[in-house]
Amino acid sequence: MSFVKSQEEIEKIRKMEITYYDAEGLMIWTLTKEEVIKKVLPPPLKPWDEALVLFFIVNYPRTSFGLSYHEGILAIAAEYKEQPGMYMLSIPVTNDMAMAAGREIAGYPKKMANIYLNKDGQKVTGWIERHGIRFVELQAELTGTVNDEEANSILSKFIGTAPAYFTFIRRPVPKGVSLEEKVYLCQFPLAQSLKEIEIGKGEVILKESKTDPWIEIEIDTVIGATYMISDNMSEGATILEEIDPIEFSPYAFRYEFDPE
Repeated sequence: MSFVKSQEEIEKIRKMEITYYDAEGLMIWTLTKEEVIKKVLPPPLKPWDEALVLFFIVNYPRTSFGLSYHEGILAIAAEYKEQPGMYMLSIPVTNDMAMAAGREIAGYPKKMANIYLNKDGQKVTGWIERHGIRFVELQAELTGTVNDEEANSILSKFIGTAPAYFTFIRRPVPKGVSLEEKVYLCQFPLAQSLKEIEIGKGEVILKESKTDPWIEIEIDTVIGATYMISDNMSEGATILEEIDPIEFSPYAFRYEFDPE
C-alpha cells in the first residue's frame, strides 16, 4: 500500500466491476404533490407523468470493491428527453469510503449516518439517523398486497421502463464555494439480478431535521412496499449534457454543509 499507485494498480482500478452481492433492501413507493417535485428538481430534468417518490434502505453485505455497508436513498421520478429515471435527492451511508467514492466519482449526494434494517418474518423495519435525529423510519408488512392497488399500476408502468439514476457531477471553482466551474448531468444505469422479492403494505414516518429535510417531500399516497434480495451491477456513467452552473447553484449544496 502506498500513496502513489503503480500502473498495474491503476489499470486494476479502471477495470473494476462495481457489483453489490446479495443486496437486501426495503423500498417504499409513494406519491407526492406535483409542486413538491417541481420545487426540488433541477433543470433540464422534468417531472415524470406522476409525482412518484422512492424511500429506500439497503444493506450491502458484500461488494466487488471490498466494502460492506448500509445505504438510504430518497429519490424522485424524473425524465430527460423522455427517458425516465430517478433523481437522487439524498443518500446517507454508513461507510466513509462508500461516501467518498460516491460523491467524488459519481456526484451522489452522500452523507455519513446511522442506518438500520431488519427483517423478522413478514415484518421489515428500517431507519436513518443523523445528529441524534431519526428523520425517517420505514415499516412494512409483507402481506402480498400493497397499500393502493390502483396506484400500483403507476409504479408498474414506471419500473417497466428500466429507469436509471440521474446525478449532477460538479467541479467547483479553485477559489470560493458559491459557484461551480462545470456541472454535468449524468445517467447511471443499474443492472439487477433478482434473487428474492416480496411485496406488502408500507409506512413512512418522517421527522423534522434541519440537516436532512426528507420531510419536505410530503407524502400524499403510499403505494406499497417491496422487499428484495438481488445482485446489482453499476454499468458506468453517461454524461448527458453540461449544465449552466449559475442555474444549478440553488440545488448544489445538498451535502457539503449542515446548517448550524
